[in-house]
Amino acid sequence: MGIENDKVFKFMDSLANMISETIESQITPRITFETIEDKTIVIAEIACGQNQPYFIKSEWMANGVYIRVTATTRKTEREKVKELMLWGEDKSYDKIFENHEPVSEDSALKLCHAIEKYNKKNPVSLENLISWGLLKEENGKVLPSIAFRLLEIGDIHFAQIHCGVFRGTDKVFFIDRKEYTDPIYEQIENAYSFVLQHINIGAKIEGLYRKDIPEIPAEAIRELIVNAVMHRNYLAHSYIQVCIYDDRLEITSPGGLYGGLTIEQMLKGSSSIRNELVADIFLKMGIVEKWGTGIKRIHDLCKEHGLGEVLYSADDFSFTATIMRTRKDLFEPVAENITKTSP
Repeated sequence: MGIENDKVFKFMDSLANMISETIESQITPRITFETIEDKTIVIAEIACGQNQPYFIKSEWMANGVYIRVTATTRKTEREKVKELMLWGEDKSYDKIFENHEPVSEDSALKLCHAIEKYNKKNPVSLENLISWGLLKEENGKVLPSIAFRLLEIGDIHFAQIHCGVFRGTDKVFFIDRKEYTDPIYEQIENAYSFVLQHINIGAKIEGLYRKDIPEIPAEAIRELIVNAVMHRNYLAHSYIQVCIYDDRLEITSPGGLYGGLTIEQMLKGSSSIRNELVADIFLKMGIVEKWGTGIKRIHDLCKEHGLGEVLYSADDFSFTATIMRTRKDLFEPVAENITKTSP
């Protein structure tokens, strides 16, 4: 129908006032009008804001934060609201110090030794952990950040990787499954080994030596698991899932993409770090080489291996990477010991 010409500016003012009176924090939309097929249309453009979360004033923040999921609008879960609050304050959850018992010297030194073992370069001391923000001294005690707890203590309940092998193409018949609850850098190694044990392996003879060749490049598998651990939402009450089906490897992490990043931007090399301190320590340990380069490396490895494109999907609750096992017939099958899941 459009808007009558003599009412356009009044409507635009009314729309701006309605947005201002209904939404908190303050939103400043760009409201314009345009003539399309002899009809006057009012256009409201709202850029991604920095003062998140935005909520309906009458419902308050506890109940008034909504998100779009495909074609529907849903109330946001408490954990997502907390993450939005942190993002709006330019804070990373893993840098927070929650109420927790002090860290023992043995626990701190254990992480020091682990970082030294990985980077194989410089010694790491308690003072380093404090200067990096993993620990802090307060009233004569040494307290842990969320990142330290993830990297050493391992007491955050949902910070786990659950791995499963299934017969067929859905979650009905288990062949094998493991749940890893160790410090997150150990979870990466365990989940990586689990996948290599359960995908098919071929061989190539080079001179006098046999070279084992996994049907999916080992480096790509590890990179995807590292990304899932480094970028997941640790406020979410769910686990990373690594699922091996007859036709694909599927890795799902809680939380979706972060900071307004889209899949298209991610594929072009852009990166938005959800867990800044964990990412920094992974960089120091050599678990990641450089932020924002992993997706391209995974693409190149799979292409060189003769596999199709890695498939990515995301919403506000999860992020999934899928590699199809298109060359399965070229490799030896795994043995099957099938257990049916409960309905």
